[in-house]
Amino acid sequence: MKRRFYFYNRGVNKTWYVAILNPKTGERLPARSTGTSDREKAEYLANKWYYEGIPKEKTSDPRSVKELCSVDKILSDLRSISLQNTDVRRFLRYFKEEGFINDISLRGNSNETFCDFLARIWDYENSPYVREKKAHGQRVGQTRCRDCSAALNNYWMPYFQDIPIYDITRQKLKDFSLTLSEKGLAAATINNIMDAGCVPLRWAYANELIETDPTSGLMRFSGKKKRRGILSVDEAEKLFSEGDWYGNEGARLGNLLAYQTGLRAGEIVFLKVRHLEQDRIKIEGSFSTVEGAKETKTQENREVPLLPEMRRALLNHAKKSPHGFGPENWIFFQESAKDRPMRQETFNKRLKKALYSIGINEVERKERSISFHSWRHLFAYIISKELDKKVMQLTGWKTEAMLENYSMHKTEADFQKAAEATGRIFSNILPFSHKATKEATV
Repeated sequence: MKRRFYFYNRGVNKTWYVAILNPKTGERLPARSTGTSDREKAEYLANKWYYEGIPKEKTSDPRSVKELCSVDKILSDLRSISLQNTDVRRFLRYFKEEGFINDISLRGNSNETFCDFLARIWDYENSPYVREKKAHGQRVGQTRCRDCSAALNNYWMPYFQDIPIYDITRQKLKDFSLTLSEKGLAAATINNIMDAGCVPLRWAYANELIETDPTSGLMRFSGKKKRRGILSVDEAEKLFSEGDWYGNEGARLGNLLAYQTGLRAGEIVFLKVRHLEQDRIKIEGSFSTVEGAKETKTQENREVPLLPEMRRALLNHAKKSPHGFGPENWIFFQESAKDRPMRQETFNKRLKKALYSIGINEVERKERSISFHSWRHLFAYIISKELDKKVMQLTGWKTEAMLENYSMHKTEADFQKAAEATGRIFSNILPFSHKATKEATV
């Protein structure tokens, strides 16, 4: 008679285990405990299982020997064929759909490490991610790539080092995020650092470069965002009337224009002579030290009111450019470069010095979180008093959204109302020297 079982015992109690032998191949099927140290009882259970089926784990439903042999045959067949990644991917997806596994970690054909992959994604000139975004008309700038590359070098690379991309799991990402939290970083900073790695991973999953999205289910960090500090109106007046800008009239005028209009630094340095009309400024783009000329943040052109005194001061400053004075010349010029305007950083650096000269030292400035962008918030605070409060409540305008709506004038009448509000607020508090107010023409 052909042998049907293989018995062995183990443990302190010498419990008998039985493995049914595959009738066709003679190979052992997975062994099961009989729960008894009595050999006769063990043999009885083995014969019962053979004819009636072996109980499944954690359930009373039996599995027949035929079914077990079928599984055994599948495993035997797998050992005899050459599997490709696509084949394995199908099996793993089935197991995941059935709830047997959570994460899939499939070894790829590439030897590329996770950090090498991130570096490739944030290489603006060669990134397949950037190329795809552009092809679909979506924005991703060089500044964004530069910032993410910095996060990669400072945080991701030291932690993950040479780990392959297919070994990245949700748990590893979670552990990494917790180490960032332990460094005492702000919630917004941690989220930005995490995005530098999680955005590429989601893109890789969408493009079937990895089997699962390890970022799925990751929690973002929350915390009260540090509020941008602003100067008081009295401090602003003192800054422009008494502050020492160390002879940099461009930096002073740039800060003054931001105070009066709420414009961003990139929009201000982008201004050319032709953008100044009699009563308004045409905002048609922005300029970044990294990316050069580009669209505005909202990708829409707009107009903001321009007071006559401010227009004269700006044009008089533009006339001092060593590169000439004409419609295409920068207003905020850079003496050493004709094709590039003043650096945005100059506005902030000179502002810090001017603040110090009126008694606001660096410690206080940092505590109050005052920077060039504070002008945008101060302008919003001041101009909001001129707006219909009911309209603000209905629209739910906040600082940034309110500023965009304020300058998106649907009609000329809307623009004139905005211009009148600007005149009422700023005409008497913006200081200009007698020399600056002399008429300047294009």
